[in-house]
Amino acid sequence: MPGVWTDVFLLSAPVAAVAATLYHASNACRLALARRHLSPIAGVMIVATPYVVGSLVLLESTDLLERLAGGMTAGLLAGWPAVVETFGAMLVVFGFNEAVAHGIALATGRRGVRAAQTHLWLAATAAAVVVAPWIADLGSGALAASLPSPVRWFAVVLTTVLSQAALWAEVYLITGLVLDGIRGQGPSAKSVGTHPVQGIRKGWSSAESSWGSSMGSTGWPMRRVPLRRSPGIRS
Repeated sequence: MPGVWTDVFLLSAPVAAVAATLYHASNACRLALARRHLSPIAGVMIVATPYVVGSLVLLESTDLLERLAGGMTAGLLAGWPAVVETFGAMLVVFGFNEAVAHGIALATGRRGVRAAQTHLWLAATAAAVVVAPWIADLGSGALAASLPSPVRWFAVVLTTVLSQAALWAEVYLITGLVLDGIRGQGPSAKSVGTHPVQGIRKGWSSAESSWGSSMGSTGWPMRRVPLRRSPGIRS
């Protein structure tokens, strides 16, 4: 866990060795096949990838998250440390999403991500994955336990569905962007919006088994509840 900001830029020996090996191997293949060195963008992406992924270790440091969020809000949320920490985590995940999207855009010959809608999707997905544990806790806390049995089961399943959907949205966003990049397709407002929605559907489907096993034990008849597509989003 990083204690100071400079710790974020430290790489372990195995990670540094893998990055260096990958860089030189890629450069050697490029020289053998095209008689050219790696492009500056390709070289920067190989070197930067461990640092971009490593930036997520900030999520383990409450102190650094509070400093980050406190600086961005000028201390206006100092009275709510939990909110400050959550906002700091959102900023970290949002920065990670932005770095991945811009890196893939540059790798596919674009100048970056410019559409405002694309940035909104990246921010919304980051916010969702950060609040997912909070949502899950609502279904397992004292408040849910105090509810009548049928309502309690419904609260447990609902919070499970929402929290899993948020996690899958982030997973599908990143993997979808990477797979698009492999196919030579850069991020667009449509693709960046489509991937999280597909993840939400996946999370919903995964949570249906929890719905059936939990509510089915109460003797209630259950049926599948399809998740409707969001307007303007296609699979």
